[in-house]
Formats: sequence, structure tokens, C-alpha cells
Amino acid sequence: MNADARREIIQEFVDQNHDVSFAQIRDLFPNVSEMTIRRDLEHLSQSHKIIRVLGGARSVGSLLTTSEDAYTKRSLTHADGKKLIALDLKTPEGKDILLKLLERADVFVTNVRMKSLQKLGLDYDTLQKVFPRLIYCHFTGYGHRGPDADRPGFDVAAFWSRVGARVDWVEEGTFPVRPSGGYGDMVTGLLIYGGILTALLGREKTGRGTMVTNSLFGTSIWVNAQSVVCAQEPASHAFPEDIDRPGSPVVHDYPCKDGEWLALVGIGYAKNFPRYARVLGIEDELADPRCENEKTLADSGHIVDLTRRIRSIMLTKTSYEWEKLFTEADLVFSRLNHFKDVQHDQQAWDNEYLEEVTFANGVKNAIPRPPVHLSGYEQRRTVPLGRIGENTDDILHGLGYSQDRINDLRSRKCIQ
Repeated sequence: MNADARREIIQEFVDQNHDVSFAQIRDLFPNVSEMTIRRDLEHLSQSHKIIRVLGGARSVGSLLTTSEDAYTKRSLTHADGKKLIALDLKTPEGKDILLKLLERADVFVTNVRMKSLQKLGLDYDTLQKVFPRLIYCHFTGYGHRGPDADRPGFDVAAFWSRVGARVDWVEEGTFPVRPSGGYGDMVTGLLIYGGILTALLGREKTGRGTMVTNSLFGTSIWVNAQSVVCAQEPASHAFPEDIDRPGSPVVHDYPCKDGEWLALVGIGYAKNFPRYARVLGIEDELADPRCENEKTLADSGHIVDLTRRIRSIMLTKTSYEWEKLFTEADLVFSRLNHFKDVQHDQQAWDNEYLEEVTFANGVKNAIPRPPVHLSGYEQRRTVPLGRIGENTDDILHGLGYSQDRINDLRSRKCIQ
């Protein structure tokens, strides 16, 4: 059985069952390697015939049946405000629609791998000849050059796992960090946004478009720059860090009696250690020459005993009791909140970082909003995301297509 036949069977199986595990797909082909099947799934995903999810695959059709499923809510923050059109770019008619849209576009953004774009004739070199003013933005998992340039890469792989944050941010021997979904995508997108604006400004001056690139891997290196540099010689800072050997005992996290945590943020040891020492009741440490500065603490090894002492003291009161004492002393600290707490944070609501959105099924959620505000412009309200292809007809009408023509294209599966 060749690859095309195998992929057709996989797609049909996913379409029929909507949500399937990798094990179920693997069982269809007992004589085919797991790596081959994973390549098949990636090919079908890149062709927009299935949707890859953790541990398996999901049918595109399952997302077309409702705009109120979990996918909608997860995607709302990232895709809000967009009009949704679904095209089969492998058909001449579908590609022609995209080219008509590009005639009116300032920016084209894609994360489809470059080899696939080249096959479709949608790579930068090809489009730049037709649309010389177009800003072409392409982002990848690992960058456009090197041995992994064509490697598929999701947020948790290329952004989190490749650079070290998942294991170097936690105590040695504990389970790796499990980040929020889309975290690296959001940060990468912010840098892409800045690159697009820079390119648009450049076009105003030169009249020419350009290609803007970025990757999850490159962004992770950039935002983890301090740790990446400190891990090198001559500093050779050890990661993960020893929880009993912080750089400063008052720039550290401590558990409290109620099981909650507080972060002490006494940056500036000479000024702030005495202030924290008085609230914690360890004024005797101030006369100890080993506590003169962070270096003497580290060199003497006293940092271990002092950190453990503070930890034991913090465990004698609840986080709320310590909050009151630290606030009265005008010390910098923060509660280590939980995600569930954000929806109740008045500071977030007062600054319009959250917005209550009601979905068609009546469910209300506090949806995060872009935190950048421009005083001269009113921020657009958040609108629940529609289904894939929600605005196909409206967009095509705007391009001059008749309803009969649209119906014909849909019947031939050029559009959805």
C-alpha cells in the first residue's frame, strides 16, 4: 500500500469517528512504523484534511458542526476579529480566490512549511514578483536555515522543550513544566507583529514589500536570553537552581501555613534585607558578618541555613497574615496566584485586560484581551469565533462572485 492510499484510509477513519487516538490509527496499519504514520498525520494536517491534537487527530468536520465547542473558546483569544474563509488551495479555483484576496492585501501571514508553499506557488519568491508591495510573513518551528528548517514544530516542542525552560525552571528531579497552551505561540506572534509593523513602515519609505520571518525556537532563545548567557562560561550558572541557594534569601518563593506561596522581591540586598529581617523576626542575622552581602552568604554557605530558616518562619503564618505584615512594612512581594483567580482580579477588570463574553449556548467566560491600549482609539469588543468557513460567502461576494458561482465552487469542494 502506497502513502496516498494509506493517508486516504486515515482521513476517512478520522472523518467517520471525529476524535481518534494515535493508537487507533496505528492499529489500522500493524506493519507500518509509528514514524511513518506520524508523517502521514503531519501531511494530512498540513493539507488541512485533519487536525492534529495531543495524542491523536480530529476531523475538520467536527469543527464545522458548531461554533461553541472547546476549540472555539481556546481559539477565541488568538483568532478574534478575523473573517473565516476556507479554500482548497490545491484546486485552481481555490488558489485563484487567494490571489484575488492578495491583490487587496497589505500582509500575507502563513505558517505552512515552505516546501508545501513552493509546491502551491505561494512562496515568497513567486508572490513577490506578482505583488512587489506585499509584506510576506512566514514563521516556522526552528527557523529557515539549518538541518531542522523543514522539521515540524509545535509550541511545546520548539519553544519550550528545545531551549531548556521545561527542565531548568523546576527543582531537579521534578516533573517538567507543563506550560499553558499557545504560550510560545503568543510570544512569537508578538515579535512577528512588531516585524510586520516595521516592514509596513519601511514600505512607506521605499515602496517595496519584504519577507518577515520568525520561529518558535528563535523566540525562545531570545526571551530566555539571560539564562542562556548565564549558563555559559565564565559564569557557568547551574540549572536547575538549588532551592536552598537563591541569589538572595529575600528574592525567593516561600510556602505559607495555608499551602499558598508568596514571592519575596527584595531586590537590592543592602537596602532590603534588613527590612525583611525585621518583619520576619531575624534581626540577629544582621550582625552576622556572613550576611554582609549576597557574596558572603554564598561563599560561607550560610545562604542554605538562612533560606531554610526563613522558610520555616514563613510556614508559621498563613499567606494572608504575611500579606498584611509585608504590606504594612511597604515591602515588595506577590502572592503566587492560580489561573482560576484571574477572573476574580479587580485589577484585571479595571484595566480591561478581561472581557465577559457570552457564547450562543449561554455560557459566559472572562476572555483575556490584548493589554496594549491606544488613547486615541477605542478598543474593539471581543466577538465569539465562528466556524471554519463562516464568512466564505460574504468574502466571495465582495470579490464579485455570484451566489450561483459560489454554490458551484462549494459543490466541487473548492471552498467550504
